[in-house]
Amino acid sequence: MSDKTEHDPELLDEHGELIHVPEGQSRLRYLATIALVLFLLVIFVVADLFQTTVTGGNGGDDPVYMTWTDPVAKKSHAIHAEDFTKTEQLLSMLAGQVYFPPSSQFATPDERQGIRPGDLTDEDVASFLIYEQLAKDANIEVSDAEHKEFVRSAFGSKANLDGFARQARMSVLQLSNQIRRVRRVSRLHELISIGLQVPDSNAAVEMWQDQRPEFKFQVISAKAADFEAQAKTEVPTDEELTTWFHERPPFEQQRLFTQPRVQAQVAYVDLIAEPAFDATALLAAYPAAEGTDVDQLTRNYYDLNQRTRFMRPEEEVPPADDDATDDDSGDGDSGDGESQDDKKAEPQEVKPTEPYEFEEVKDRAQAEAAIYAAMSAFLTDVQDRKVAEESKPEGEPRVEIDFKAEAEALGLDVYTGGEDGLTREDLMAAEVWGDPRMASQLSFTQEGSYAVTAAVSPGAIAVGRVLKKFEREEPPFDQIRDDVVDMWAKERAAELCTEALDGVRLVLAAKPEDVDAANWKPVIELEALRTTATEANYSFYERDYLGRGENPDTVTAADRFLRTQADIYELEDGQVIPAQIARDKSEAYLVRFDSKRAKDVSEIDVQNYEAYRSRISRESFEEFGRSVFRGDGAWLKETMTLRFPYNEEREAERAKESEAG
Repeated sequence: MSDKTEHDPELLDEHGELIHVPEGQSRLRYLATIALVLFLLVIFVVADLFQTTVTGGNGGDDPVYMTWTDPVAKKSHAIHAEDFTKTEQLLSMLAGQVYFPPSSQFATPDERQGIRPGDLTDEDVASFLIYEQLAKDANIEVSDAEHKEFVRSAFGSKANLDGFARQARMSVLQLSNQIRRVRRVSRLHELISIGLQVPDSNAAVEMWQDQRPEFKFQVISAKAADFEAQAKTEVPTDEELTTWFHERPPFEQQRLFTQPRVQAQVAYVDLIAEPAFDATALLAAYPAAEGTDVDQLTRNYYDLNQRTRFMRPEEEVPPADDDATDDDSGDGDSGDGESQDDKKAEPQEVKPTEPYEFEEVKDRAQAEAAIYAAMSAFLTDVQDRKVAEESKPEGEPRVEIDFKAEAEALGLDVYTGGEDGLTREDLMAAEVWGDPRMASQLSFTQEGSYAVTAAVSPGAIAVGRVLKKFEREEPPFDQIRDDVVDMWAKERAAELCTEALDGVRLVLAAKPEDVDAANWKPVIELEALRTTATEANYSFYERDYLGRGENPDTVTAADRFLRTQADIYELEDGQVIPAQIARDKSEAYLVRFDSKRAKDVSEIDVQNYEAYRSRISRESFEEFGRSVFRGDGAWLKETMTLRFPYNEEREAERAKESEAG
């Protein structure tokens, strides 16, 4: 109702009286009854609400929620539940926009998972209230200009600020005052931690060095091949060799298997034969589709096959000119002390071959493009007919495709071969049509199927099919026995080499009986190791100080081995680990960890130096914040003796109930 309506006399006096007494009742008695009801209402309801408002709620029972003690002023502080809750609601509302809880701002990497800005803890609220009091005691204020700038950057526009205030059910002035309250605490944090903004240069250099240690090693090595002769004196029986071979990984066994082979049938056009191929029958049977762009077809064929079909021949050295006349001197000398014969004998540079330009071979490319298109159509035709025949219902007669006869009728040459199988290498070596493209297609085509596409080689255009497929298989043992013996001997030689090299440790150090050799890492003096290695004719290599993952200027096999050994960087000075064989089993290595040192500070560049200074500053601030600003940090819990009596009482009650239950 508007003010005008509420104060309109005519509306207020519509019934002629404010309180209408029912007809037949005493007006005085009726009014006395209403007065009694109002009195009881005030005594039992309004009084309780008034008391709640004055005392802070709960009928005067507003428990102490948190306590803390100022270590300087020696003054104890208590925050009641209502004030604590109101502050928590305020901070939760401003979280992420204005306020960033210390529990998320200074969270450890493990704690950051799943943290949201509004996830406030009691400790976050307690930290805010404590630092707010400290800021008041220190007369910390935020200037109007700074406050306005912060609000502008936080909300962007007045419309956003107004919308946020409406959502918070506050006036803009009230919201502004609460933001200023938060900013005062932030200002105190900034003043306390301002010294951390100056990074420790020495700490930055130390961190850079700690992350770039350098390691020095000595490596003794022996060749496994030197032990093969000894290994072959221990060759087991054929039965044991067979068992050993079949226990090897499949990829090792398959090295001795037969190669995949096929029996193939290839129809092709010989592009280099004389006279040239007569394509009349082929093009009549498979003419170009109506509307085919011949020029584009020709260009595409040239682009795809220019280095296969249209290369210039290598330039030959010009022959000597027998009719060349001598110069006027008549003595065969050119005048510069060099004879004509010497000049003729000089090799002339041969330019690398390049494809002909399209216009130079356009006519030939057009003829071949038409043949290629017809061959592709022929292949598609027989493929489609094969599928159609195989798709016929069972019992319906099928028509076999006579690929050879059809190809010959088109004027194509046909090759059929490989009753015992042709390997990919055999197919590549085939006369006229042999080429990696056709060989690869036939090698991976299933038995009874056609190759996928027509293939262009330097001498032919071909299509083909696989008549029979021979998969890889293990030959009879007597055919591969010598190879198996070689495999076994190399394996055994690697074991003998490793055992012999590891014997150096047993010579130079006494192994405790209760320690397994694989876990034994004795400390051995460098000179003793060097002398023993030299006497045993083992190679000795000293890898000077380098960072992990770094290589010396000249990389040796020993350097590559060191890069694969992660555990060696955790050894103590002088320790020697068990001898190990390289991955290819060609060489065994015995490694001694000499020492570790920090990288020379002169190698740090400006960019790294500044990056580590920034990192030191950031990490120092985060560590300080975790300890000092977080409510669960050591400083507030111990120095400020922060406690939550209300929570402690509730936990004690729950414990009693649990014990009683």
